[in-house]
Amino acid sequence: MELFIFIAFQLLMEVQSYKSPAVRVSPDVLRESRSVKMICETPADVTVKQCHFYRNSEQENIKVRPSCELELTGVEVLRWADVKSPASVDIYCFYIITEHGINKPSSYSPAATVTVLGSLQKPFISVSDDDVQINIACEIPLSVRADFICSLYTEDVLLHTHISQKSQFGEYHLCMFYLKNSELLTRSVNSRHLSCDYYIINTEPEIRSPRSDTHTFRDLPQARLTASASVIMETDTVQLSCENTKDLKMEMCYFNINERETNSKLSSSCQLSLTGSQISIWSEGQSSSVRITCFYTEKKSQVQTPSPHSDPVTITIQSES
Repeated sequence: MELFIFIAFQLLMEVQSYKSPAVRVSPDVLRESRSVKMICETPADVTVKQCHFYRNSEQENIKVRPSCELELTGVEVLRWADVKSPASVDIYCFYIITEHGINKPSSYSPAATVTVLGSLQKPFISVSDDDVQINIACEIPLSVRADFICSLYTEDVLLHTHISQKSQFGEYHLCMFYLKNSELLTRSVNSRHLSCDYYIINTEPEIRSPRSDTHTFRDLPQARLTASASVIMETDTVQLSCENTKDLKMEMCYFNINERETNSKLSSSCQLSLTGSQISIWSEGQSSSVRITCFYTEKKSQVQTPSPHSDPVTITIQSES
């Protein structure tokens, strides 16, 4: 009995002395129809007889490969792990060497994760606000272990991207976007309509989800712009008035020229008085006729909500020479 214990102890010590292998998988995220290559990397100073691959710490249905390489489709990985997509499967390996006619296993490798996906589910978007900013959450309804990048849109215009974070409870990923109220105001009217989607990092081809449902800020009446004149001289003055059709209290009005969202002119009275020369400077001398639009904001729950832009008003500036 003592001899048996001594031999077992010696074998255990020999096993522990072997360097651990490492599993490498490529790619680590794939669709069901694509293939993943798994390599059990063994020490260079040992002669390996074969490698054993197993999944999820369950040493059942072990796959043995003399080459220490294993290639499976996503469907085969799911079948091997007895799970359905989307799923993340941990892959382990160990190797066998032969000494004095006896097969001896190495210690086990750390896990490498393979994530298999079918079609991606669309995310959920939710919006809240505080005194300073608008908080937008893009929730990814997948619990797989993968890194996602979320994109935030207003209509088809990309606003921001953000890397997802795992939820505290491990049930989903979450991307948070924080927009200052002024940031939405400087963009087009469509900034009132927000949506998001996501894709998985380092996948080829790219795996992207459908868009979320659209979050629409409360509609306001369209702004209406009036001008006291449509043709003026450089020294003449034109009065611009931004109004709404329901006599709502307007916090601020924004006047834009030639459809540019930059270099807006702001007015808390929603009135502007400009000479022809000032309009030319504002338009950076692009032409003698300019198109001016406006929109206003209404404050609700500390959030400045923008109205739809007005129809454009054209003003022609004539030279006095």
